[in-house]
Amino acid sequence: MEIVSVGEHSVCRHYRSFVPIEGLAELGHRTAVCAAAGRGLPRELDDPPELARADVILGYRMLFNNVRAIRREIARGAAFVWDTDDDLANLPRDSATFKAIGQSRVAELVQRTAQLARLADVVTTTTTQLARKYQRLGVRRVVVIPNYLSSGAVRPPRVPQTRDEVTIGWVAGGEHRVDAKKVPVVKALRRLLAAHPNVRVESAGVALPLPAERYRHYEWVEIARLPDLCARWDIGLAPLSDIPFNRARSDVKLKEYAAVGLPWLASPVGPYKEMGETEGGQLIPDYGWYDALERLFTDPAERAVLSARASAWAATQSIDGNARLWESVCEEALRRRRSRAGAVG
Repeated sequence: MEIVSVGEHSVCRHYRSFVPIEGLAELGHRTAVCAAAGRGLPRELDDPPELARADVILGYRMLFNNVRAIRREIARGAAFVWDTDDDLANLPRDSATFKAIGQSRVAELVQRTAQLARLADVVTTTTTQLARKYQRLGVRRVVVIPNYLSSGAVRPPRVPQTRDEVTIGWVAGGEHRVDAKKVPVVKALRRLLAAHPNVRVESAGVALPLPAERYRHYEWVEIARLPDLCARWDIGLAPLSDIPFNRARSDVKLKEYAAVGLPWLASPVGPYKEMGETEGGQLIPDYGWYDALERLFTDPAERAVLSARASAWAATQSIDGNARLWESVCEEALRRRRSRAGAVG
């Protein structure tokens, strides 16, 4: 098959476009990724020339500029798979996307993405919660495919070591501002820093109100550089507030941590509810963050055990062993498209 990916330009597109295309290419399919301009809301090319040769178009999220071109290629016989990985109807007000579009346009945005979903032969999502939402909007065929790590992203297990200084890190995009406010993890970190002079904290994305002398903030980290950052940490954080948007999230942050053998602490919310020590971490209720941080900080042996488990789990979560899920969806979409074309003919 000739499979072409087109989508809005965002960090999340890495997992929903670039990684699947990488896996499909490894299976022997001819693949291409259409260019997109800028970050944030869709500013994609109106008519990517690569679409004209596609057997299957993999579309990601807000493809409003491309609807005319996609309809043209569908009429030619191309299959269309559309993907979404966020609950757009419940965007946190603090998120960059919500601020960019405003409350008045959220309902319009949801309806326009529903139209894209109905245009598709198959819709893919990251979670069953999102799948149900689009089924309720009238989409007939929705397939859940989790986010997988890029080929080669999983590093060899860490060598256990004892260090005088322990660094705690949190990869927190802009939509996590609400979590920093609602989950008492910042309060726990302040208390830990006050009690232990050999603790440091870093965050990528959201800035945390912590003492500057032992806290470092990275406003933006390219996804290709993220593993190197996480590999320097000793404990990874994944706090989530129990809000509708978070309940439909994917579990990819824990996979990113696990890929570099980083033991993690996470909230028992949404995608993390079924995770735990088998995946290299522990689930922490809102009232338990300080105790959990101090316990893991003071127990390097426990960190080593969780690190080994994280690495073992991550080894099963790469696109290398899971690309056939995407291949199956592409094949199904093409069958559905040809069946419809035959029925019309």
